[in-house]
Amino acid sequence: TNYPAGEADKGMDPMKEIGAGTLAGIAQVAVGHPFDTVKVRLQCQRPNDIVFNGTLDCAQKTFRHEGIRGLYKGAWSPLVGAMFQNAAGFFFFASSKQIVRSCYRLEDAAKLDKAQTFIAAGLSACMALFVETPVDLLKVK
Repeated sequence: TNYPAGEADKGMDPMKEIGAGTLAGIAQVAVGHPFDTVKVRLQCQRPNDIVFNGTLDCAQKTFRHEGIRGLYKGAWSPLVGAMFQNAAGFFFFASSKQIVRSCYRLEDAAKLDKAQTFIAAGLSACMALFVETPVDLLKVK
């Protein structure tokens, strides 16, 4: 969690971190999925059967013929995955900051310096691999 300069963390609330990560996953898919839909439709065109003349044309035709649902077709799986991955990421980063505080014998609400934050980020990335790798594997299958 990022706080204004000088303001220390208020301690870790697991449900707050998981909730914030879940909302981040929803926002990620809400904003990004239409771009993925357009990208995939353009990539799947056959050279001898061009339907779209570029990105904007693809987005416009998809919206005109299928409505907003066309841009979000197939969003359920990425939505669930992004919610899960982001929730885990937020939780692991908050947990990693607490671990670093413990290792440095800092108070629970102490603000970490840049090096300590870097260590916490690396630790959380290692933990996140155990969640993200299976989710990414399911996405490509």
